[in-house]
Amino acid sequence: MSDNLVLKLLLTATDKMSAPVKGAAKASQEEFEKLQKKIKGVSDNLGNIGKKSMIAGAALTAAAGSGLVMASNFEKGMSNVSTLIDTNTESMAEMSAQTLDIFKRVPISLEDTTNALYSVRSAGISAADSMNVLERSAKLGVAGLGSTAEAVDLVTSSINAFNLKGAEQNRI
Repeated sequence: MSDNLVLKLLLTATDKMSAPVKGAAKASQEEFEKLQKKIKGVSDNLGNIGKKSMIAGAALTAAAGSGLVMASNFEKGMSNVSTLIDTNTESMAEMSAQTLDIFKRVPISLEDTTNALYSVRSAGISAADSMNVLERSAKLGVAGLGSTAEAVDLVTSSINAFNLKGAEQNRI
């Protein structure tokens, strides 16, 4: 075979192969670009999930922190109340449970509830009457669009000014 014939055969073979090779290369490039888009989409979704998880985690942390602050304030408030009473005759655990129960029923803050209990007991209201006076004062504060502290002051001042006892206090 002559060199020209070999060269023609090579050029023809090369020319017939170049289109399929170029097509395969183009198809591979397109498939690679599709794959890149899918990977980017998955990556973006994971990033969004991560961001949402961080936000949820921050919210949970804030809520837990808020709960810890509220619990700490409650304990401090009840500790203040314990300075006014004889803890040998009155149960702080029972008083705490009753205070929490009032907090659940009346829409005032837990800190306001314990501060109001302190004011009720400071006013000399007996253990037997204190929770009733506390709850009714809290309701009065809410209904009258005032504060619980103002309502406690009003109620305990009236009770003490008129020397009211037991059922007579309920009228206030």
